[in-house]
Amino acid sequence: MANRFTDSRKWDDPWFRKLSPKYKTFWIFILDKCNHAGIWKTDFESAGFHIGEPIDPNESKKLFKNRIHEFKDKWFIVKFIFFQYGELSGINRVHNSVISILKKEGLYKVYIRSILGCKDKDKDKDKDKDKDKDKDKHKVCFDFQSILKKYPNRDGSKIALKHFNATVKTEQDWININKALDNYLQCEKVKNGYVKNASTWFNNWKDWVDYIETSKNTTNLQSGDSNKYDHLSKEE
Repeated sequence: MANRFTDSRKWDDPWFRKLSPKYKTFWIFILDKCNHAGIWKTDFESAGFHIGEPIDPNESKKLFKNRIHEFKDKWFIVKFIFFQYGELSGINRVHNSVISILKKEGLYKVYIRSILGCKDKDKDKDKDKDKDKDKDKHKVCFDFQSILKKYPNRDGSKIALKHFNATVKTEQDWININKALDNYLQCEKVKNGYVKNASTWFNNWKDWVDYIETSKNTTNLQSGDSNKYDHLSKEE
């Protein structure tokens, strides 16, 4: 089992303090036993064996609601990824592995929503009470700089910001642009050093939301097809 970060502040969390010793131990158990994407394949018999007391699945769901997302025969620990890695980036190999698992399990949208929730919580800790809450929330949810940091070529970032503000207006848009960027960063073109200027990509990011890599896409790199792709050195 790999080493992981643990939050020593949980002992000061009123929610955690109110749990019985059995369910405190169970919560720590699933944090240790889940995979590196925060997914635990439910095995209450194993949990009870290791803890020394039987675990009631229904009681667990009531106690852990809002902290887990139940699907199939698995639990997704909602804040696990943000705590362990921060915001995922498609240019990080470990993060790529997590992103692939999330997409395979149909959890990518759940993850994006969890990130928004974590950012909102962090923002609220430092926010001036006299500021406009709705305005602050908008900045948190649709933070251009956080997504620009993940983009390899920032040429034309001022124009990119204009395209971003014009096209990312809802939570679904935010989810889609993150998905589009992950798809783009994992395509063969980018891996081979062909990266669009930021101004170009942010103008056409919707083309990448449902992008699937094919042999034809890879062939375009050699044939010089530039209808949808640009070389790093070419400004559009």
